[in-house]
Amino acid sequence: MNAGGTSFVSAGQSAFVNKLIATIPATAPGINPATVVATGATQIRTTFPANNVPGIVLTYMAGIKVALAMSIGGAGAAFITSLFSDWKRLNKKAMQDANGAV
Repeated sequence: MNAGGTSFVSAGQSAFVNKLIATIPATAPGINPATVVATGATQIRTTFPANNVPGIVLTYMAGIKVALAMSIGGAGAAFITSLFSDWKRLNKKAMQDANGAV
């Protein structure tokens, strides 16, 4: 479970940053994509000129859409995988012993 979460967080972040880098030249010409990536979402309005902020916000929205699409795909894959897993009944006695030991 942790390995899957780690993989999808890394993949989502990578897709987000790649979309930012690819979209910035079209939405905010003259702005360095590396500066946008390094700045972060909370500092956009204080770092960049006001006329470029709407384009940068559109770029962030495009990146977020890609990251959310990856998470939806991951959730779908996990659901499909869960359909093929074995269902096993847990031993009630062992569960009670484990809870009593705490």
